[in-house]
Amino acid sequence: MSWRRLLTLAQTTAQHFKHWQGSTILATVPSQHMYGLEHRLFWALPLQANVHDQMAQLPSDILKRLSQLGTDSILITTPFHLNACVQSGLNFPNIRGVLSATAPLSQNLAKHVEALFKAPVYEIYGSTETGAIATRQAAYEQDWQLFSGRSIIKKAQRFYLSQTQSDGSPNILTELHDTIENITDNRFTLGPRSNDLIKVAGKRASLAELHHTVKEISGIKDAAFYLPEQESHTKLYQRLILFVCFDEKLVTTTMIKQKIKQYFDPIFVPKEIYKLEELPRNEVSKLTLSSLKELLERCRHEI
Repeated sequence: MSWRRLLTLAQTTAQHFKHWQGSTILATVPSQHMYGLEHRLFWALPLQANVHDQMAQLPSDILKRLSQLGTDSILITTPFHLNACVQSGLNFPNIRGVLSATAPLSQNLAKHVEALFKAPVYEIYGSTETGAIATRQAAYEQDWQLFSGRSIIKKAQRFYLSQTQSDGSPNILTELHDTIENITDNRFTLGPRSNDLIKVAGKRASLAELHHTVKEISGIKDAAFYLPEQESHTKLYQRLILFVCFDEKLVTTTMIKQKIKQYFDPIFVPKEIYKLEELPRNEVSKLTLSSLKELLERCRHEI
């Protein structure tokens, strides 16, 4: 994607957030990632915003820098960092707004964040190939609103994003690898993602719903389910693994298993639960399958 294209994308998304003009941007994500590049760097131009030259990762660092920057700040961040802020127990200053992306933001967490910062929380939907294409206020909205110049079309059971060009050249078509539902002129909802459903012993469940169920337990700081690949030399089915970070004063592994049993078939109760200090998230707080596979090997080796 060219620099001119990035600037054009930033200009059209910034139109939706023009009420943040003149703000100071604090980010927890680096500019090397598409989300950080588009909203930490390129947003500064159309919004006439200042950008803090350092990232803030820990809740205490976010608190310190926002306190220094004042109420005209906006926070560019992820659900992982927002959850850490909510669970930190710290009192954060009022700011103008929060922008979240890189992973789904639950409605419950969004409401807690809005109460914490006394500011609206907007979620961004997009990809590295498309940039940001839609937004919603996650605490109250289920559907997404497309940014100006974008539309979604369906061809042969596949969904494509159509983006207009400022120079009048033909629209860019980019395939979306999600299920899009309830499409209107400028709004849509997201259906289940293709990699969300997992199958264990012939039964299916949503990974997103499993994660949501566990993370809603008070005292859970972070969690990730992992389903190892089926081994070719055995007919035994693989069972879910859970890596979890929690406060031992508030949570036990028995409590976690009981919570999962309330909402899912017992087959989805993890066979192995590993309590960790932190999970191997990358610079934008994502967990890759390879990192979870390596983590499982390390955990089993250390037993």
